[in-house]
Amino acid sequence: MGNEENQISLLKVNIESNKIEIIETKKEENKVIFQVTDPLENKILLWNNTFQYHILGKDGSHEDRSYLSLPENFNRLKNVLKNPSYILQDKEHDDRLLYIKLMNLDFGKVSKIKPLAFVTEPSKKIENTFEVCTIMVRGKVSEEINEGRRLIYDVDQT
Repeated sequence: MGNEENQISLLKVNIESNKIEIIETKKEENKVIFQVTDPLENKILLWNNTFQYHILGKDGSHEDRSYLSLPENFNRLKNVLKNPSYILQDKEHDDRLLYIKLMNLDFGKVSKIKPLAFVTEPSKKIENTFEVCTIMVRGKVSEEINEGRRLIYDVDQT
């Protein structure tokens, strides 16, 4: 893995003056923070940079999902992948998998039961492994299953 993959830059963009200012550049090692095996025996991993910046939104590019890093919630995340209710083919990318499970999540002062969905894709770095692309907490789940989109795993059909 080259250093350019581990470099994180925060930029300030001024649209009026067309100037881009580098606020912070730091090199961070991108570590695997967990690896699990799903019911279909796929190995799935979550990279630290994906979790910190894309999922939790620490760089401001996505909504704040910092509640997922609470110890109670973080420990439950692995369970979605190890014991999902459903695994579906992604509706836009044939090589991606969608894992769905109803979970009890802690939001600080309140706890709620919510559908949690993970999107994974084949790893470009580690052969025969999937990587978590994103984690979404949803208000509801409604996924169409048709000839172009398969239901790969249903916990009630095993």
